[in-house]
Amino acid sequence: MNNDQLWNYLLTPSGIIVSMIITFGLVGIYAYLMRQFKD
Repeated sequence: MNNDQLWNYLLTPSGIIVSMIITFGLVGIYAYLMRQFKD
């Protein structure tokens, strides 16, 4: 899978949903870890 195919996939509705889920997941994990370390 080359980069052009990957970008075309990311621009489809399902690709956008997947990338949003991944982004929210990473942000959620980061926020959770920051809370854990602050206490």
